[in-house]
Amino acid sequence: MKTSQVIKDKILGFLDYLFRLVMINVLIIVPSFSFIFIYSYFDNIENNIWLYVTLIPMVLYLIPAMIAGFACIKMYEDNGSTGIFKEFFQFFKKFYKKSIIFSLLFSLSIILLANSILYFYDQISYGVINVIGFFLSISVALILIFMVIHIPLTIVYFEDLQLKECLKIAMLMTFKNIWKTIIMFICLGVFILIDSLVLYFMAFLGFSLPIYILVKLSFKQYITIYRKI
Repeated sequence: MKTSQVIKDKILGFLDYLFRLVMINVLIIVPSFSFIFIYSYFDNIENNIWLYVTLIPMVLYLIPAMIAGFACIKMYEDNGSTGIFKEFFQFFKKFYKKSIIFSLLFSLSIILLANSILYFYDQISYGVINVIGFFLSISVALILIFMVIHIPLTIVYFEDLQLKECLKIAMLMTFKNIWKTIIMFICLGVFILIDSLVLYFMAFLGFSLPIYILVKLSFKQYITIYRKI
């Protein structure tokens, strides 16, 4: 009897957590992409300037919503809280400014690095300098991607720090346990591939499940420092 009750409790606990992940995913997905889906359903989106207007909610909402998702899941893992909607939007408001600045910095960095990689790739046959420039640009891009995995975590764990300090900590955490960072990168890449191939998965768990995995993989690494502050 006791064994069956334990199993039942574990199943209910799993389903409860799964429900929370689905709700977080919905809170990320719906406001970010609903305008694009609605517009594409009613009109031909090719070469239409109104398509870009529908991207505005995604630009202003997606990254802050994802960081709010990180904060909710970190809250679940840290103190066992079970709130969803109220907590999500509280975190959304709390981290919005940092999230938007981070989005702009990340977008600018991607544009500059992509331009650098393409330039040196086109010029790679014209000398050793271009070869060095190409591989250096690739290396910087890879480091940036590794840092981006940790930046949302540093924002939600060290909420009182300025963004520039969070960036420094993200760099430290990236290389403190580089193998764990690589595992996190591989997991994220797998989920991105699944999201691009299975839209139903993206709709229900495509954002919240990868966030959960990243929080779980890094939890001990971050919570030790967080509880000492």
